[in-house]
Amino acid sequence: MERRLMVEVNDVVVLNKDVEVVPAVIIEEGTVGSVIEETVPYYFKVKFFGNKVYWVDGKHLDVIIK
Repeated sequence: MERRLMVEVNDVVVLNKDVEVVPAVIIEEGTVGSVIEETVPYYFKVKFFGNKVYWVDGKHLDVIIK
């Protein structure tokens, strides 16, 4: 069974593992960002440090502030 979190727009999230968001661009575990958009199936547009924005699979996100 796959883990599903209740991630929503405007939540502050942290990556729970290293994630390759585009070829050759890896964001490290523990990086904090803010969710700015949601799409199906369970992908979120997250704004990270330096105003970088990437789509991330929700299974790699942990909510730290709702």
